[in-house]
Amino acid sequence: LQIGRLTRVGVMETVLRAAPHKELPRTPVPLPAPAELVERAEERIAELRAAWHAAGHAEAVESMRRYTAARYGELIAALLDDADKPFAVADLIARGLPARHERLFTLLAPFLERQGVWRAEDDRWRLCAPAAPGSLLLTEFVGRHPAFVSTAALTARQLQALDDSCRDGADAAQAAISEPVARMLEQYYDVSPLCRFHNRVAQALVEQMTAVWPADRALRVLEIGAGTGGTTA
Repeated sequence: LQIGRLTRVGVMETVLRAAPHKELPRTPVPLPAPAELVERAEERIAELRAAWHAAGHAEAVESMRRYTAARYGELIAALLDDADKPFAVADLIARGLPARHERLFTLLAPFLERQGVWRAEDDRWRLCAPAAPGSLLLTEFVGRHPAFVSTAALTARQLQALDDSCRDGADAAQAAISEPVARMLEQYYDVSPLCRFHNRVAQALVEQMTAVWPADRALRVLEIGAGTGGTTA
């Protein structure tokens, strides 16, 4: 107590727990098999999936894919001398694409083909006519799916960083970990519908774990690779 006002006092209790003896076998983890945990949470996960589709989020993901593919197509076209001629990834590197991105574009090849950005011609690629400019697709995407604004902002920023690295040699890797991008990542992992869905699935599974966990046994949770702490929250 202080004169004239109350002061809230926090109370901390320390509980000492002995480590198990090394010569004794460890007690089994009192949890069902993973398949049983999934089965226990099946109803809740089905609700989350139904809510995802009812909100139009599946359509939003497809729209984001179209925008991403269009921006890659624009980047490729800007690197080529003649966008009408077939090319290989090695040609893009010769025109300014950093060599470290060769594997990225090799992995992207099937996705870009499915999205109609380019088509295969023997062992080379040929760009297809773009359906719409990336800027228009981004505007339409944000207008129709405002819940994904953090996803759109982060995607646009990272694609621009890659574009800058191809044009003037800027360090895209350094841009990817800059302070503004770090803040965008925190928002993405916190409010993006993509992350919220998966975090809620994780929450449903943890709920089932705690439901069968012995009341007299400490429960400790360790998140591996807790970058922004989205899953921890």
